[in-house]
Amino acid sequence: MKFNLDPMQCNNGFMDVREGELILLLDGEVKSKIRINEVEFIIIKIISEHGSKSNPISAREIESRLFELIPKRLTVNMLKNAIASIRRKTRELLSITFNNSDEFHFIVNVNRVGYYVGLSTHSASSEVNNLNSTINNTLSRFQVLKLMLSYRSQIMSMKITLYTLAGITLVGLIYLLQITHFITLHEKVDLKYDAILLEIANEYNLGYRGKELLPTVNDTFESGAILVIKNDDEQCIIEKNKIVYFGPNNIIYSDWMTDRELYFYREVVSGAVRVIGRTKKKKITAKYDNYIVYPLLSGVTYSDNFGNYLGKIGNGTFIYKWQGDDSEISFYGKYIVAQVVFVVIFLIAVFERTIIIALLNYIFRLSHFSILLTPVVNTKTGIINYWEMLTRFKGVGTLSVINSLKKNGILGLHTILVLKSIEQITPENGRFGVNICPSLLRGRVFIKIIKAIKRCDKDVVIVEITECSEFYYSPEILKNISKIRSLGVHVILDNFGSGNNNIDLLEKISPDAIKINKLFVNDLESDLKQQKFVKDILSLMEGRTQFVVFEGVERESQSQILKGLGGYHQQGDFLNRP
Repeated sequence: MKFNLDPMQCNNGFMDVREGELILLLDGEVKSKIRINEVEFIIIKIISEHGSKSNPISAREIESRLFELIPKRLTVNMLKNAIASIRRKTRELLSITFNNSDEFHFIVNVNRVGYYVGLSTHSASSEVNNLNSTINNTLSRFQVLKLMLSYRSQIMSMKITLYTLAGITLVGLIYLLQITHFITLHEKVDLKYDAILLEIANEYNLGYRGKELLPTVNDTFESGAILVIKNDDEQCIIEKNKIVYFGPNNIIYSDWMTDRELYFYREVVSGAVRVIGRTKKKKITAKYDNYIVYPLLSGVTYSDNFGNYLGKIGNGTFIYKWQGDDSEISFYGKYIVAQVVFVVIFLIAVFERTIIIALLNYIFRLSHFSILLTPVVNTKTGIINYWEMLTRFKGVGTLSVINSLKKNGILGLHTILVLKSIEQITPENGRFGVNICPSLLRGRVFIKIIKAIKRCDKDVVIVEITECSEFYYSPEILKNISKIRSLGVHVILDNFGSGNNNIDLLEKISPDAIKINKLFVNDLESDLKQQKFVKDILSLMEGRTQFVVFEGVERESQSQILKGLGGYHQQGDFLNRP
């Protein structure tokens, strides 16, 4: 219960009455506190709810309502003494800040009529709206993106390293295949030319000098392309349609071999015969150019022991040199880094597409994401025990989004995001329950979860362990639950009685409270079995937990029956109404 400090001429402060203490708040900060007992708290609540300046509540009615709540403790002059104590404590609370506190009366007595609270009630709905606004506007989209990147940074960096190595290997393998293919084709060309020249040399050795050599020449070499020398004194040039012989005094070898800028030469020796063939470089260059498979292999250079040299065909960065028996080829690549990056991105897109799609979908959903605060109320005192933080995604079912996050291993990110929204919340604003799936209470993700919990005030955050029927509570998870409790954080077992959240687990983790699913109270008014279940569960939990919360309270009749059975802690649409 909160009350505005109107008589003190203070617009930025109020007095918060809680079970056990009075708190003075100015500008959202606690200025002073003072203890009150249970009777004093209940009397303030009765007077606040049932008395007003125009219609004070009588002492007899206060005692009657007080007797309903604490019949065994009501004594003579209890009301009178409690009201005097409340007045004294409120003046003491305010005296630290206000000089005129002696003139202030929190509980006003209208002589022979009754009592009312001398302060106006602080609007609960505006407070909830402020809390919702504070929590839902905690993180900017940039901060959310930064959180997403840091969430799995270690795994991401490891995977990127592996994909980069795979990309480099794959690109290297493709280059290797292209180079091997190129070398194979090059050797075939050399063998083809050498085979023709060797055939001519063998036939010349056998005495063939006529036109039978011409078809072989014409298929491969252009006019004037082959020079035959025997015993260094007999020479001939095999042309397209004829053979021209030269005597020993007409040595043409040196002249014929000089035009290396234009021609490419090959030589074969067989016995006493040397056969030298030549073809235009542009013909060889065209063949090699056809062998280059773009976009990876982008250029080659060629040289051999016979003095042939082909300048760089294409361009790029040097990557490898191949050396044969009488020749060598250098290979070049272009945009190698870009190629590796492309392959890495391609591999990531193929093998991580599911989680990428899930993350992109989650980023899109964040623009329609909000946290809904639903109160868990102690209906006996009217005090909100804590607020459960329920996530909502506009236009899509929350359960389907949560299941998708769980399936793709990023539910922990969402949970950390919710925890981060209450990092700056102080106990004066209340306590907030965050749902945590048991699957997040193990491995590396738990390390991140508990770090996020530690960043919150232990008197603000409450951990609600949700039910997960397909998940087994391993010793590691039980140990990690104990670690959370060791921080002073309250742990509540959600959906008790379903799945693995059962009596066996209760003994293992000793939660501060349990929550009963709405299925057990849906038909409470007409179902005697449900009423018996409520009695039995309350009896079973007595001494085991601090309280039991009944979810799904949608009607006043349900609430009243639960209260009659002792189920005071309730949650549901009926309790959400102003």
